[in-house]
Amino acid sequence: MSDVLFVDVETVGESHPGHGRLLMVGWAVNDEPAHVHTLGSLEDVGVHDEWVKHLANPRTVAVSHTLYDARWFTHGGYQVKGEWHDTRVMAWCISENTPLDLDWLTEHYVPHARKEKLLHPRAGIVYFSYGGENSDHGEWPLTTYDEWPEHVKAAFRDYNAGDVESLRELYKELLRGMREAEVYTYWRDEELPFTPILIAMERNGLPIDLEKCAALTTAIQAKRSDAEKGLRRLARLPR
Repeated sequence: MSDVLFVDVETVGESHPGHGRLLMVGWAVNDEPAHVHTLGSLEDVGVHDEWVKHLANPRTVAVSHTLYDARWFTHGGYQVKGEWHDTRVMAWCISENTPLDLDWLTEHYVPHARKEKLLHPRAGIVYFSYGGENSDHGEWPLTTYDEWPEHVKAAFRDYNAGDVESLRELYKELLRGMREAEVYTYWRDEELPFTPILIAMERNGLPIDLEKCAALTTAIQAKRSDAEKGLRRLARLPR
């Protein structure tokens, strides 16, 4: 029987690993307690770390909400050999009309595992809401993580571990929901095979012919100008 690795990363910066910083990796294997590995980049991780070994094991199934986490691992040069299950895709297979954000899905499918959201983006910066005592109470920007007091960092690590455990509960419920809705076979046969392709595309990118793109832009702009002139003429507006 395959092991299941549940992962959730916390980062600072843009969505692409080349423009940000990885703060920590929360992970758990099967029903074991969640662990959190704090680091400054993927280069800080040694090959002895258990979650790295699981990623490289073709018999391990990795689970996350979206492929954001996989993007960081593959960009860092770490092998992702086994299947990668995206809970957002699983939820979409059950109902394409449902909201797909993690908070809504957790509240809908596993309300007992739902916890208060403590990460809040504002003006391009993500803040961690710390409910501690005294002057430490308030919002802490992830961009200044290195300057946080140790007890605030510890609370953030606990929050990350809780995300992993909530993800595990959601995954189990989505598996049950797909079987109940009779879409499990569709997901396995039609959706799951595309996941490694998407991961590889995000890692390698796609080739673009810049000269042809420039020529296409010029042609489209000319058509747009002609269409605008035609609409102004029909509406009897000044050109």
